[in-house]
Amino acid sequence: GAEGAKSMSDALKVNSTLLSLKLSGNKIGAEGAESMSDALKVNSTLQSLDLSDNEIGAEGAKLLWDALSVNKDAVAAAKSENSLLLRTLLENGVSPNSSVCTSGRGDDFFYRSALVHAACENGNVDILALLMEFNANMDLKNGEGKTGLMIACEQDKQNVVKFLLKAGVKQEGARDVAKGIVKDEWESMIGEGTNVNKCC
Repeated sequence: GAEGAKSMSDALKVNSTLLSLKLSGNKIGAEGAESMSDALKVNSTLQSLDLSDNEIGAEGAKLLWDALSVNKDAVAAAKSENSLLLRTLLENGVSPNSSVCTSGRGDDFFYRSALVHAACENGNVDILALLMEFNANMDLKNGEGKTGLMIACEQDKQNVVKFLLKAGVKQEGARDVAKGIVKDEWESMIGEGTNVNKCC
């Protein structure tokens, strides 16, 4: 119930390793959703959260959505290639691993997508370089278990793939989802100063 959600919230505020959490069917209600939203404003590592069948209502759903979207300005900057705005946000304390939510399977299931994922999806190498400057984790997985490299391979973002490979990111799963020219030229991209065995 709500008290259990409060305890879970306190734990999430200090946890930096948990990636996925399933709390379906616990009847936490709007009060519990508020507790969880407080934790999500602080926690930057949780990638997926299942709160289905919890009777959180419209109020609880809005609280969660707002909490998960707390870094939306930074992600918007990453998507729009607004490096000046993003640098300003990063210099003023926004985490380079910031993420926002996207919903799936209804309004009570949320996925997180980080700045690096937004930059990879949009082919923004300059934004990726900026994130690296601020020590972003370039191997972060989104709520669907995809790294930035995997996203770039799926969408045939050749410039991003080359950049990330040269940066030495993990290659796990990337070749399997590669499409287009990236798929056809994978070996040559790997050969441009990267380690083909770096997969985990």
